[in-house]
Amino acid sequence: MSYDVEPDGRIVSPSCERNKGPILERLQTILDGHTQVLEVGSYTGQHASYFSANLDIPWQPTDVEPIPDSINGWCKFEGATKVAPPFPLDLFDPFPEFEADTLVCINAIHIAPWPATRRLFELGTQVLSNGGKLVLYGPFKYRDHELEPSNVKFDAWLHERYPGGGIRVFEDINEIASELGYTLGEDISMPANNHLIWWSLPGLKG
Repeated sequence: MSYDVEPDGRIVSPSCERNKGPILERLQTILDGHTQVLEVGSYTGQHASYFSANLDIPWQPTDVEPIPDSINGWCKFEGATKVAPPFPLDLFDPFPEFEADTLVCINAIHIAPWPATRRLFELGTQVLSNGGKLVLYGPFKYRDHELEPSNVKFDAWLHERYPGGGIRVFEDINEIASELGYTLGEDISMPANNHLIWWSLPGLKG
């Protein structure tokens, strides 16, 4: 994948530009009434700035190695005033002390090794408040039908580029979620053979 870098430090991911509108349309309903988002895998900051500005909701970006110049540049570009400075978050390190009612992870679990998916849901059990939601977006496999041709190619590319990477099986993810006390909310078909899926953790904390 190639990325453009603007003079103000913004890294431009073409996929983020394509998917941010459709994702926002869904988040406007899913996150209605929510007050704090923790995002895992913010990378360029395009999603954090765009969603926070349009939803008027505080947003905490994180990444294994955050890129503050890009995130700050996007916040200025979008007029996002409720995005906090990013902090490092590696799912295989001890979890941060943080409270949120939403945990968002977009186009990341297929890049990270498979154990990171369980760690993501375990993170949710630590940081999510009562009625909190965990939201995933990206491509997924399903046991009851074949993977789309475009995602077959993408899956092969992921396996070549990222050790342990690959498109994840929805049923495997949902089994982890159920084991940890999550309830499946919705599985929403999105453009370009992607899905937006969210779970809730009712009654976890006051």
